[in-house]
Amino acid sequence: MGYDDVTVAIGEFGRYQKRIYFLLSIPAMSAALHSMAGVFLSAQPSFRCLLPEENLENATFELPSNLTGYPPDIWSNGTKELSSCESYVVRSKVQNNSDADTEFQAQSIFVEKCNSFVYDKSIFTLTTTSEFNLVCDRAWLRAMADSIFMVGMMIGSIIFGDLADRYGRKQIICYCVTAQAAGGLLAALAPELYSFMIFRAIIGSTENGLILVAFVAAIELVIPERRLMTGTGLQLFFTLGYASVALLAYFIRNWRFLQVVFVIPSVGMLAYWWVMPESVRWMLSNGRVEEAKAVLLKASSENGVELSRETLDGMLNENSSTSKKAESETTSIYHLFKYPTLRRKTLLLCAIWFIITSEYYGLSWDTSSTGGNIYVKFVLAALVELPGHALPYFTLDKWGRKIVLSGCMCLSGFVLLSTQFVPNDMTWLTILLTMMGKFAITAAFDVIFIFTAEQYPTVIRNTGVGACATWGRIGGIVAPSILYSSVVWRSLPLVIFGTGSVIASVLTLFLPETLNQKLPDTIEEGERRGRSLRAEHHVINLTKSDEAMRLQSDEKTKLQSIS
Repeated sequence: MGYDDVTVAIGEFGRYQKRIYFLLSIPAMSAALHSMAGVFLSAQPSFRCLLPEENLENATFELPSNLTGYPPDIWSNGTKELSSCESYVVRSKVQNNSDADTEFQAQSIFVEKCNSFVYDKSIFTLTTTSEFNLVCDRAWLRAMADSIFMVGMMIGSIIFGDLADRYGRKQIICYCVTAQAAGGLLAALAPELYSFMIFRAIIGSTENGLILVAFVAAIELVIPERRLMTGTGLQLFFTLGYASVALLAYFIRNWRFLQVVFVIPSVGMLAYWWVMPESVRWMLSNGRVEEAKAVLLKASSENGVELSRETLDGMLNENSSTSKKAESETTSIYHLFKYPTLRRKTLLLCAIWFIITSEYYGLSWDTSSTGGNIYVKFVLAALVELPGHALPYFTLDKWGRKIVLSGCMCLSGFVLLSTQFVPNDMTWLTILLTMMGKFAITAAFDVIFIFTAEQYPTVIRNTGVGACATWGRIGGIVAPSILYSSVVWRSLPLVIFGTGSVIASVLTLFLPETLNQKLPDTIEEGERRGRSLRAEHHVINLTKSDEAMRLQSDEKTKLQSIS
C-alpha cells in the first residue's frame, strides 16, 4: 500500500489535514499582498512643478493665485498645454533702444524642466514615487523597480523549487518566511530607491518560492480526489489577499507604514519552524521512513483514528521499496531534460506557463490603468477572479485537467481576438470581453498549477513546478512590453494575448491527463508510465489502422463477388 492508502486509513481529510492546509493557505494570502503591493506602494499621484516663489516644506498642490510661475495669459489661452514636468519662467532683461538711445526692460518667457515637484496628497499621503521623485525623466525607474521585483520572483522559482526537493518542504518554507520578513521590514526602512529595489527583489524571490512550495505541499497532503479542492482553495486565498491589498491601502496612505503591515503575516509565519511538520510524502520518497511514520501516528491520533505502529509498518511495506529508489535519486533541473517523457512535458508546460502568466499580468495591469477610483477598480479586478476560481472546482473532476485547461485558453483567445470587431463607440463591450478573457485566464491559472504538480514525480516535483513558473515569470516581465506595443496599434496587445491563448490551447492537448491518477514518486516510475501511455496510444492507432484495412479488404471482396 502507498501513501494515498495510508492517508485514507488515518483520516482522509481530518483535523490534522485541515490544520496543515490552513497553515499552507496563509502563504498564498501573503504572496498576493506582496505581488500586488506595488500598485499602491509606487502609485503616481498628480503632481506639478515647485515654483521659484514656493517653499517645498509648506507648498500645496493647489496653485496659489498670487504666484507668477504660471502666467495667466499662457495658462488659459489654450495655445500651449502646460506639462507637469516643465515650468514657465518669466525673466526680465535690460535692452537698449538704439534709435531713441534709451534703455528698457523686456520680459521673456522660458520653459524649464523642473527639479522639484509638489504632489497631490488627497489620495496618497506618501508613495515611493512622490518620495523619490520618480516622475518625468525618472519615471522609467518606477517601471524598472517592478521589473526587478519580477526578476526576483523568477529567481525564486528556480532556486527554492530545487531546494525544496533536496531539503524538504517545511525547511524551505521556513527559510523563505524568514527572508521575506527581513526583506519586507528593510524595504520599509529603505533610505533611497536602489536599496528599496534590492529588498523588494528579495521579497519577490521568497514570495514566489513560498507559494510554489506551499502549493506542492498542499497537493502532497491529500489523496487524488482531494487535489482539486486543495489547489482551488489556495487560489481563493490568493484572491482574498489580492482584494485585501486595496482595503489596507485605503486606510494606510503612507507607503512605509503600508509595507510594514504587509510584512505582518510573514512575521507570524515564523512560528512554522515549530508548528508545521514536514511533508510525509516527501519523507517517504527520500528514505526518511521512520520520521514519516512518527508524523503519521501523530496525525492519526489528532484525527481520532486508532492506528498501531505494527499496522502502519505493514501498510508502508510497498512504499518503503519505492522510498529506497527515490532516496538514491539525486535530482536537479538537468534531469527535467535528460529523460524523454520529462523533457517533453517540461517544454510544453514552460510554453504554456509563459503564455498564461504574461496574459494574466497583462490583463490585470491594463485593467488597473483604466481611469476611475483606483481602489474600486482594484477590488473589481480581484473579484472578477472569483468565478474564474469556481469554474475549475466544478469541472476539473468531471471533465479532466486537460480539457478544462485547453477550453479556458481557447475561450480567452476567442474573446480577446473578437474585440477587434467591436465598433469604436462600444467601449463597454470591449471592456466586457476583456473581463471575460481575464475570467478565463484566471481559471487557466488555477488548472495549470494543479496540472503541472501532477505531471512530475515527487523527487523532482518542486523543481519541475519551479522551472515552469520561472518561464511564467519571464512572461510577467515581458507583459509590460506587450502592453507598450499599443503605441504601434491600439489593439495589438489583445491580439498578441489572444493569439498566444489559442496556441497554448493546442499545446495542452499534447500532455497526458492526470485526473484521479496516482502521483509518481520516482523518475523511473514517471518514465515507465509515460512509455506505457505512448505504447497504448500506438496500439490504439495500429488497431484503428488494422480495422480500416480489414474494411477495405471486405469492400474489395464484395466488389469482386458482384463482378
